[in-house]
Amino acid sequence: MRIRQHLAAFLVICAGIGLLLVVLSMPAYSREKEWHRQGNFNTPQAPSRRKKPSSPARQILPEAGPARCSWVQSKVSEYAFENVKVRSCEGSAYVFDATREGRAFTIYMSIDTGELLKVEKFQSGGTEQTNRLLPR
Repeated sequence: MRIRQHLAAFLVICAGIGLLLVVLSMPAYSREKEWHRQGNFNTPQAPSRRKKPSSPARQILPEAGPARCSWVQSKVSEYAFENVKVRSCEGSAYVFDATREGRAFTIYMSIDTGELLKVEKFQSGGTEQTNRLLPR
């Protein structure tokens, strides 16, 4: 009878040690990955005070001058325009003439950021139709 009691106790201890090893081998989660409730879903959250990163165009923009003009000209061709020719690289915006699917366009690009400002499409009657991409 005592042997059975000792054997049962031994098996319980072995099972406990095995369970402990399984628990200890599991990866621990850091507190950063835990979900924390930040308030009621109906309560408006305060705006984040983090500074927004600058646009990618601003980060890789070359120095002003011919290098920037040719860089912006390459950006115009990324908008699916062909035969991109410089009309003006002076003033408040770079101006380019280009075609897309056989139609002529005039493209205005920002000198500061290299972003697309305005596209003017020339129709066959000689009149211009302006498509504003950014609000005034």
